[in-house]
Amino acid sequence: MVKIGLARCEIASRYCPEISCFKVIKSGTGTEEFKDEDIDIIGMITCRGCPGYFKIGEIT
Repeated sequence: MVKIGLARCEIASRYCPEISCFKVIKSGTGTEEFKDEDIDIIGMITCRGCPGYFKIGEIT
């Protein structure tokens, strides 16, 4: 069994609940490398965001 942890972007998490990722991994449709193996999702974390992303508005 392959154990996988997901790390997702904080900005993307505002728009995407990551449900599709779980469905694709569990069904094996999007993972050619692990197609014939059982996959166990052990967790998901969200990053703390890009430090300079929101500063762009202040500069311009």
